[in-house]
Amino acid sequence: MFHELRFAIRTLLKNPGFTATAVATLALGIGANTAIFSVVSSVMLKPLPYPDAGRLVMVWEDNMQRGFPQDTPAPGNFIAWRNQNRVFEDMAAMVRDSFNLTGMGEPERLEGLGVTASLFPVLGVKPALGREFLPADDQPGAANVVILHDSLWQRRFYRDPDIIGKSIALNGQSYRVVGVMPRSFHAPISDNELWIPLPFDAEQRENLHSHFLFVIARLKPGVRVEQAQSEMHTIARRMEQEFPATNKGVDAGVVPLREQLVGDVRTALVVLLAAVAFVLLIACANVTSLLLVRSAARQKEIALRAALGAGTARLARQLFGESLLLATAGGTAGLLLAVWSLDALLRFAPEDLVFFGKPSIDASVLGFTALVSIICAVIFGFAPMLASSKIDLHEVLKSGGRTAGTSGRGLMRRTLVAGQIALALILLIGSGLLLKSFSRLVGVGPGFRADHLLTMRVELPDAKYAKTEQRSTFYRDVIGRVDRLPGVQSAGFITWLPMAFPGGSSYFTAEGHPHSPGDEPLALTRQVTPDYFRTMGIPLRQGRAFDAHDIESPPEVAIINEAMARHFWPGEDALGKRFKYGSESSPRPWKTIVGIMSDVRQFQLDQTPRPEAYLPYTQPLASFFAPRDLVVRTAGDPLGLARAVRQEIRSVDAELPISNVQTMEELVATTVKRPRFNMLLLSIFAGVALVLAAIGIYGLLAYSVAHRTNEIGIRMAVGAARVQVLRLVVGQAFGLIAAGLVIGLAGALALTRGMKSLLFGVTANDTATFVIVPVVLLIVALASAVVPARRATRVDPITALRYE
Repeated sequence: MFHELRFAIRTLLKNPGFTATAVATLALGIGANTAIFSVVSSVMLKPLPYPDAGRLVMVWEDNMQRGFPQDTPAPGNFIAWRNQNRVFEDMAAMVRDSFNLTGMGEPERLEGLGVTASLFPVLGVKPALGREFLPADDQPGAANVVILHDSLWQRRFYRDPDIIGKSIALNGQSYRVVGVMPRSFHAPISDNELWIPLPFDAEQRENLHSHFLFVIARLKPGVRVEQAQSEMHTIARRMEQEFPATNKGVDAGVVPLREQLVGDVRTALVVLLAAVAFVLLIACANVTSLLLVRSAARQKEIALRAALGAGTARLARQLFGESLLLATAGGTAGLLLAVWSLDALLRFAPEDLVFFGKPSIDASVLGFTALVSIICAVIFGFAPMLASSKIDLHEVLKSGGRTAGTSGRGLMRRTLVAGQIALALILLIGSGLLLKSFSRLVGVGPGFRADHLLTMRVELPDAKYAKTEQRSTFYRDVIGRVDRLPGVQSAGFITWLPMAFPGGSSYFTAEGHPHSPGDEPLALTRQVTPDYFRTMGIPLRQGRAFDAHDIESPPEVAIINEAMARHFWPGEDALGKRFKYGSESSPRPWKTIVGIMSDVRQFQLDQTPRPEAYLPYTQPLASFFAPRDLVVRTAGDPLGLARAVRQEIRSVDAELPISNVQTMEELVATTVKRPRFNMLLLSIFAGVALVLAAIGIYGLLAYSVAHRTNEIGIRMAVGAARVQVLRLVVGQAFGLIAAGLVIGLAGALALTRGMKSLLFGVTANDTATFVIVPVVLLIVALASAVVPARRATRVDPITALRYE
């Protein structure tokens, strides 16, 4: 075999043009597969970074009656689940929180979690320094303690080895550091830099109406997810019977942790992996065609070697050696291309693709690349070996190797080209669907003017701003200062900006529309300053906005959106109607509707607006709903005023950290990052497939014209016009293209059904896409046939006949 490899190397080096073309084609296919596989491996194949992670599950409330299939559980339900189940080793609860770190120079806003002491044992992880939380740490009245992440320990505490036992100021309160988690640790629901205990007092342990927890559990050994689901369903039914006012229709769902983390991206990754597999098949088809053409030109050489005693096995080893060398070179080049392109790919990737670490070229990816390269060698090496094994030695040697035994190769090359067209069409239709879907998505009006808006987050700690009056004074002072800045047109505060937080709903009762206990509807609740609507450019549909009277001596008034008006007062004028939070018997005051605002897309552009109520910022409400997002409309570049706005906030309270500084356009763009990523990648792969398919058609026709020079010369010598020759060559191409299009359309109709979950405003069998894309491919394919066809019309009959 070594001798055959040396001979193959010399042979390939003697044909640098052929070798470079084949290697570059393979590098595109193998490189794309390697890059996408590295992402798939990181997200779907690598084990989660927890011991025995297969036993970890997320547990949700399942309230389909109210449209919440995976709702965050209430504390009372979590306590009941934990006490009554027999299928979990233990359960842990988490709640997202953020903290102002002060007293250490520049204030900083940190993302963290409040967790029960059971979290780290459930996950099976331990701190790198210090200890985990003790059961006593999450009891009411326990001392404030905190565990830091390695990244925070390094960034703010410079890896102080004596950090354990020291106190830091969080939200105006002192917390003692008891542990530091390792650099590799990630909490399951979000990337956090610190954790504090989550105590439940007597009132919270009975709280069944506030839904804000994330619950994770570890199955007992031998317990299946189905058994756990059955057990939790039984507990949920028991809770429904005992507490119908809050738990009517509330079930419990058990989801494996990996399914929870990758479920939303699995379809997209499978589609992308299939796309690059198609690109690789097209690349292999191109290389196979090149090798078939080359083997036809080498018929005399192969026949001579056989006549001199080279056996079939030796000839096969030689040809396979050439294929293996091409695949190895292509795989190496593809690996380098994947390394180079991976960083660029990840710049466009949504955050959930890199949650547990950046995809990299590791041993599994290297093994995949090697395996793909070997498979490619087998795929495109088989056809030339088969064709060469059928050579008629006498016929080849007699004819000089020019025309003998080529019909089989011609049929195989034509089949390969038709297959390339079919695969390219499937990719192009998939890309067209995603492109049209993305166009529809970004064309959705968010309900506000996103241009010239600067946004930032300023969270007021309860320890310092416990009263509504204290918070209201801060908002008034900041708005007054910011409004006076040159270039600022208006400014406003809101609890959460649209698309900035997926929650904040409250149960309420509409006057005159009573509901039985447990059936109260939900509406998003936001507190705003008076100029918020004008700043955002949200149109007023009816009534009025909040005025000075609403702010200075606040009556119980509210503004609602059109969705709330349509849903709860259909066919009526909602102005002047009243609603209250909680049930009809709740002691909370009735709120009178004074205005109706246009709907805004609160969470995603592809989600229907939900009922939403806006309240003046001076109305007493839980600090959870206190405004924290500042939005500023500017005359020029919004980010150009960021520094000045920050200074005005610091002049009111120098200890408040300011975070999430970005334009509103950037915030909206984050909501379409995943569909943009899918569309961009599939479009790139489809473009590569189109180019490779066009090259395949060109190569086939160029070889056909060269091979049929004598025939064309004879035709022209006996009177065939150039138009007839052109029609002959283009007709051959059209037949192949038409066959590929028919096969491709059938394949696309079948395969695009799996893309339904990736589409918005477009069906998987969109008529326009299935008509326009084949026409475009037909035009491109025919254009690639023009050059060989025109070359055929320039054949000199005298020169062609001289060879006869």
